[in-house]
Amino acid sequence: MRGTVGGHYNILGGLIRGNCKFKFTLGEECQLQVANELANVKVIQELTPADKTSEMNVFTKPQVVFNIPVDKEFKVTDLNDQNRKLRVKLEFFKVYDGATEVPGSLEWNEENDVLAFKSLDILPGKKELKAAVSVAYEEFVNGSWKPVLFNGAPGKEQKTIAFTTGAAPDYIPHENVVYSYPILNQLNFYKDEYNQGYIKLERGQPNLFDPAGFKSILRFTAVYNNEKAEAPASYNSAERMVNFNIPPTLKTDKIIAFELYNVPAAQNKSIDRNISNDTTTIDQGDGNTIAVRTRAAEGTIEETTEKAIFTDAYFKTSKYATLSEKIDNSTIAGGARRVLTEYRPDGSANYIWGVYQIESTIYGEERFDKYEMEGVFSSGRSDAMIQFEPDLNGNKWYDYYVNTLMKPAYDQFGQGLNAKWQNPEQFAMSPNKGIYLFQYPENPVLKQSDIEAGHFKYNLAYSGLVYNMDKYLSSEYNNLKGVVANKLINYSGSMSESIRQFIQTPYTGLKYGEYKLRINYLLPGIKLIHPSKQMSMWNPITDAL
Repeated sequence: MRGTVGGHYNILGGLIRGNCKFKFTLGEECQLQVANELANVKVIQELTPADKTSEMNVFTKPQVVFNIPVDKEFKVTDLNDQNRKLRVKLEFFKVYDGATEVPGSLEWNEENDVLAFKSLDILPGKKELKAAVSVAYEEFVNGSWKPVLFNGAPGKEQKTIAFTTGAAPDYIPHENVVYSYPILNQLNFYKDEYNQGYIKLERGQPNLFDPAGFKSILRFTAVYNNEKAEAPASYNSAERMVNFNIPPTLKTDKIIAFELYNVPAAQNKSIDRNISNDTTTIDQGDGNTIAVRTRAAEGTIEETTEKAIFTDAYFKTSKYATLSEKIDNSTIAGGARRVLTEYRPDGSANYIWGVYQIESTIYGEERFDKYEMEGVFSSGRSDAMIQFEPDLNGNKWYDYYVNTLMKPAYDQFGQGLNAKWQNPEQFAMSPNKGIYLFQYPENPVLKQSDIEAGHFKYNLAYSGLVYNMDKYLSSEYNNLKGVVANKLINYSGSMSESIRQFIQTPYTGLKYGEYKLRINYLLPGIKLIHPSKQMSMWNPITDAL
């Protein structure tokens, strides 16, 4: 009997073997032979941390390594050359604090042979925890997966380890912050753009918030004069999010530290605050009484001081209170229509004739920063805080190609039409599609040297805005034309004049005139788009539709 997985390589290292001359199916006697052979295969190679490990970091992710990819079928072939499909199925991978299951999620590698457990919150500190994993074999029989029996019972392999954690940190490490607003080292924070701030944690740290007798605050301290502003902070355990208000008193164009503190909920500085009073009334007869007061010190005076739980975080406010104000104080100069140019991997230019882009230069006193240009995760323009969308209302170029030429083709041939752009109306509502901002030389961030100096100076830069929607519209126009032409080959109906016009009209690209767009502000992480501002670019080439 031969073992393979996902093809014809030996995944079981020769451990599945034998000379049974029978079909390998569930319920038949030969399964006992197969089960015995499978019992020799070690699926779980390792479970970490090692058993009995102590002082483990509370950010640890317990991990299991498998010798066989999980949930991926492999084949065994019997001596009758009948293929049998099997797989290893994960039953569970859990972490326990005593009898309580620790909430968390599972993370696989691409090969499905390494699995990690990520707890929702950091692991409890100074606790003995257990990690347990269980897998089972299944065979695909008669259209469904069924367990392989080992001595009459479903065969399983299990492993459990115990480990002890160290102390939980009494602060939030920067490494545990997924994103925040303000952003760490942000240069252009528009103080009046959005009045809510937040800090998103990768792993929850609920033990840091609302300790008895304390409250959490976010403190903003201006580096240049140590001026402070504070706002109450709250923690959402389900979302692992710290929430607070942005103080309206922040100054523009200043470097500011923002730090999270636990402070005493009630300040009482009197030196007799631990003294209790007890009054006893003594009857002296003849209706006379005397009150005797007894005083006692209860314990000692303990100074309750504030505790910093998130520190060394800085940002700089913009020269402008809002993005809209910044745009109003910038100039979009000139306008040039250029042939669309794309660059090959070797760096050579590919000119796409008949397809154009409009370019304009932006002049202003303040450049755009890294997060406005690239986003928090640097995942490309989809994550950038500065987003664009076309405003195509009344645009003659768009109306001609989409509404006059393309729409009739969709109306007549739309049923089952295999085109990438099934709904032309949605084209105008796709943020950041075909419009982008670029800047040279680099997209700056706040550096430690700037913080130490207490100020930041912008270098001269070249910023440009590119309107590149012609690329997308031309692609969909020509794609639709090819689809409709193929449908017309065997089309028995009559061709309308609008369809004929569509088929016969070549695409010739952006035309003379104004092209409106809207600039939006995308809040980091939460993807909330703040109210936009209209802008426009100009194509000076005077060819007409």
